[in-house]
Amino acid sequence: AIDSIIGHPRYFTFGVSNLDDKLSGIFPDRLYIWAGYQGTGKSAFKIQNSRKNAEAGYKVMDVSLEMSPAQTWLRMACGDLGIDLDSILANKVDEDTKSDVMNRAGELGDMYEKNIVIYPAPMTLVDILAAAKTERPDIIWIDHSNLISGKPKEMNLLEWAGYIPRFLRQNISKLGISVHLLQQLNRGANKENRRPTMHDIRLAGEDDPD
Repeated sequence: AIDSIIGHPRYFTFGVSNLDDKLSGIFPDRLYIWAGYQGTGKSAFKIQNSRKNAEAGYKVMDVSLEMSPAQTWLRMACGDLGIDLDSILANKVDEDTKSDVMNRAGELGDMYEKNIVIYPAPMTLVDILAAAKTERPDIIWIDHSNLISGKPKEMNLLEWAGYIPRFLRQNISKLGISVHLLQQLNRGANKENRRPTMHDIRLAGEDDPD
């Protein structure tokens, strides 16, 4: 078993070169938690990572609970073309720009058809596990933890926040999948001018909706 691990290593790129240099890449059988304030680029990082690994031939499952599949492809297309997504949604661009975005989104859908699969909300933890067993991806991104459905009535938010990563680690990471959970931070650390802690992750969204 040790010889197999050393002789046939599996690892994936962060999609950001300096992170690969510092951390040696992303590995299967592990759960990664990416936490940040709202609007700090968590979803953009997810998309960058997914595309880079898909281009390398790996299969990525995107549990996109905040955006629909159409919105995800649209966001990718806007990023490639350097067009502000909100300007598209607000109808502030001309018809040629809309056409360019539509065409690029279609190209991306065709390009990544076999390597990126997107599951929209609602998804429970059991749904995510079932999809993982069906798709057998190399990497799973879950965006984001606060939007996972199915919290038992007997659990409070703090207990639920702790249960989610335990379930993912015990049931999905062990399948040989690299699991990435996006979480929002509450604003306590920012307001108090200190580095965020695990406490800020666990309570994200409970005391402060941001």
